[in-house]
Amino acid sequence: MTQRRSHAASWLALGACLCLAACGERPAVAVPGPAVPGEGPAPTVSAPIPAAGPTSQGTSAPTMSLTVDDPRIASLVGVRTPGLGIVSDGRAGFLVYGPYAHLDAGRYEVALLGSVQPGHAGPLHIDIARDRGATVVAAQDLEPEALANPGMGGAVAVLAFELPVAADDLEVRVSVDAKSRIAVSGYDIRPRP
Repeated sequence: MTQRRSHAASWLALGACLCLAACGERPAVAVPGPAVPGEGPAPTVSAPIPAAGPTSQGTSAPTMSLTVDDPRIASLVGVRTPGLGIVSDGRAGFLVYGPYAHLDAGRYEVALLGSVQPGHAGPLHIDIARDRGATVVAAQDLEPEALANPGMGGAVAVLAFELPVAADDLEVRVSVDAKSRIAVSGYDIRPRP
């Protein structure tokens, strides 16, 4: 009897997803935590995000643009603060991680949006991962003086990366230490030549 209910629930869930897909809507995605090999269940993978083409100004629009209000972006050592985003709370760890999204093969850059808060003295580590966090595609450590450089167009940090093959669970991870005073409001991933 239990197995029959399980099968019925599976078919019901599949039917709901197919209905949402037919309507052009995306089901909500729950993200249980950072994808660290050997720790906890695998993250839920979101539906593909379509690539954007050139805008009317001739520049390329973001392939993916997310704010911290997106439920696929989570934090272990941050507090969601209205008007600022996710603000580091004085502990070391993942300030931001997620969205476990699909991204086609190609060359990209991620622009981390936010601000450096008064009293900031710690480094920031940003990386791009796939395969449930097991494969780090690109990584960068930034000292306090390298953050929020005026040449970065308002971004706190910019990291270039390349995907030789499509990723079904792309993750942007930002780690801080106890001295970090950073607020992350979101990030843009853009194609690059």
